[in-house]
Amino acid sequence: MSDENQKLSYRGKYLRQMDGKDKNSHTFWLIMICVAFVMLVLVFLFIPRKGAGISSEPGSALNETPGATKTPSSTPGQLVKSGNQTGPEIPANELKELLAKAESASGRNDFVAARDCARKIISARNSNDGNCYEKAVAILNKSSSELLLSTAHAPEKKLYTIQKGDSLDGIAKKFNTTIEAVQVANGLDRANPIIHVGKTLSIYEGNWQITVTKSKFRLCLYDGDNIFKIYNVGTGRQNRTPVGVFVVKIKQEEPDWYLDGKRIPFGDKENILGTRWMSLNPAEATGKAIKGFGIHGTWENGSIKTENSNGGIRMSNSDVEELFRIIPYNTKITIED
Repeated sequence: MSDENQKLSYRGKYLRQMDGKDKNSHTFWLIMICVAFVMLVLVFLFIPRKGAGISSEPGSALNETPGATKTPSSTPGQLVKSGNQTGPEIPANELKELLAKAESASGRNDFVAARDCARKIISARNSNDGNCYEKAVAILNKSSSELLLSTAHAPEKKLYTIQKGDSLDGIAKKFNTTIEAVQVANGLDRANPIIHVGKTLSIYEGNWQITVTKSKFRLCLYDGDNIFKIYNVGTGRQNRTPVGVFVVKIKQEEPDWYLDGKRIPFGDKENILGTRWMSLNPAEATGKAIKGFGIHGTWENGSIKTENSNGGIRMSNSDVEELFRIIPYNTKITIED
């Protein structure tokens, strides 16, 4: 082979070797770029970002199931849904401080502050410490009644000026309340349903729902996510009170009672329904065959917090009269074991 041909042969061999190295180098860097891209994607997907998963809407709830444990809001006036002591524990010294604040606020007729402190106590899992729970319930019930049925200020209250053509029934439905609640809160005569155009009414607009817990003999009235009042109740013997979801369909003052087709009038000593009756109809997936079931008063206060009824939910007459005044037709009631 000539010198010239030998040089060309060596040059071709060298170029082929270099070409292979370039290809390997390109492949290496392509792989590295792909790996870096995958890593960036994983970082973006799995490293938590500030505010992720939390609604920015003011007052939005993380969990709106009643009685469910919720993350406490840091916004003043926003309270966790409570009533069944399902919230976080609060240190004993803080419970006592909250109770003292609630009592002080109630004493000076600051019912909003008293109510809010009482709600925080009631939501605590350990609120039975030092009998705080019962004391807080008493403050809550008093404060809520004052806010609903008096001229006391509350953020839930709306001012409404009576227009031509208005009726008490129409106004009550507009604000999801009852005629009686509007009358009592505004000092109107219950025996005289006449209203006057131009008069301004102060009306508590509620978002009412009820949970009855049979094992605790407890009826919790909620306004939206917030506990509003707590009542002791009696339930059916031999577990006769059904569980499920119901709505209020009939409301009667001084009700007659029917037993085996026989009418027992109000006032008769054999009439066990007390001063008020609210018939409950099954809703949602609850069995439609449940009939003749409801919430009512009783003349036997000793039967409260016992299983002693035929299946109905018993309340003291004073308590059932107040609940009757608060909740409108179609209020949702959930009964649980």
